[in-house]
Amino acid sequence: MRDKLVKLKYWFVGLAAISLYIWGAQHQSHFINTDRDAYDQSAYMNYSKELVASDYNYVGGRNRMPLYPMFMSILYDEEMSDQTLFERGKNAGIISALLVTLIAFLIFRKDASFEFALVPSLIALLSVFAFKAPYFQTETIFYGFSFLLFVLIYRLIQNPNWILAITTGSIAGLGHLTKASVLPCLLLGVFWILISSAIRWKNRETAKPQKNNFDWKHSGVLCALLIGSTYLAVIFPYINNSKEMTGHYFYNVNSTFYMWYDSWDEAKEGTRAYNDRFSWPDMPADEIPSPLKYLQEHSLSQISLRYLTGAIQTLGVGFVTYGYSYFILIYSLLIGGIISANSARIRSQINLRSLATIGFISSYFAAYFSLYAWYAPIAIGNRFILSLFLPVLYVITRTLKDLQDHNMEMTLVRRKITSTTVNKTLLYALIIYSITLLPFLVSRIDGGH
Repeated sequence: MRDKLVKLKYWFVGLAAISLYIWGAQHQSHFINTDRDAYDQSAYMNYSKELVASDYNYVGGRNRMPLYPMFMSILYDEEMSDQTLFERGKNAGIISALLVTLIAFLIFRKDASFEFALVPSLIALLSVFAFKAPYFQTETIFYGFSFLLFVLIYRLIQNPNWILAITTGSIAGLGHLTKASVLPCLLLGVFWILISSAIRWKNRETAKPQKNNFDWKHSGVLCALLIGSTYLAVIFPYINNSKEMTGHYFYNVNSTFYMWYDSWDEAKEGTRAYNDRFSWPDMPADEIPSPLKYLQEHSLSQISLRYLTGAIQTLGVGFVTYGYSYFILIYSLLIGGIISANSARIRSQINLRSLATIGFISSYFAAYFSLYAWYAPIAIGNRFILSLFLPVLYVITRTLKDLQDHNMEMTLVRRKITSTTVNKTLLYALIIYSITLLPFLVSRIDGGH
């Protein structure tokens, strides 16, 4: 009976949070996001309109990816005003965020209890999507694809199988067509899948040297091949078009050129001024930016300063905007305390196979944070770092479940702190945030950046 009452309480909180999300997102939509020319929204709108006007023969530039405009083009007809399309796009974003949150909840729920799954889902809904959803931008959908890709690779490292590998490659391809920044995750994932497979094979050979049958269906090598081939099959029409336009398959102005400038003004005066979005810029070769050119023209101290400044700015963005970073901070302090109090037990349970999972998680967050910090002189905002938010919550949920399964706890001010205590603390923090900060922030903070 008590368990049913607890679950009923969480259901009530969930329904209340969804209602508050809809109010907050609508408030952000009607009173904050009123300028469709802000944050590239009109560019995405024009892309969608061009697709309809050309009967989907329009070839966009090599900056914005085509999948999101294709979705939005379904909402458009040629007699519609720009304002109507703008409003429809914002409402679609609000609905899309609810769908992404539901998918996240179901994934959390597969690995943890109802209560452990619900709280992080509501944190994402209220502290991120209430601000980001009501914009004519690709970010909300991209967060969903990048999260799915992270989870699929996580599971493939632990249990490779060919069906999951094909699914992973397909999601990676769709994610790439939404925003071209999934490639680092994909490359890291393939690397750690191969490492995990090698460890598994070595362990099996050590345990049963007489058996040499190779299980191809659960081979990391096969999974890597299937992921790569499926991914390329999904994106081939787009990258083939890039090859025809620019001479390069994986061409995107942000990663090809802009990240090797020192400022956005330099980029505007450089390749962007030479029509770089539709062709390789017709300018002197020694003026075209590249990693080698950047290293030749900058000292180690300049490179270090750029990264350090970008890292500080990237972290700072999260602490002065929506408030989502405070939840991560509370989680980190409490979970870190439990891990520290049980460090000896945890170290004894770590083996080579778990190191592959830890390696993927660590390299994933380190790589993306480094890229965002490096790109900060060109552009900075929540839209970058928030691509990591759902993966962070997934790792937190799995960690809480593992700590609970092994009965790990710590003592704080003569009180035992368990995974359940951590989850309840975050629930109370979310309630306080929703009553005090959210109405204030969602009425004043622009969620488009």
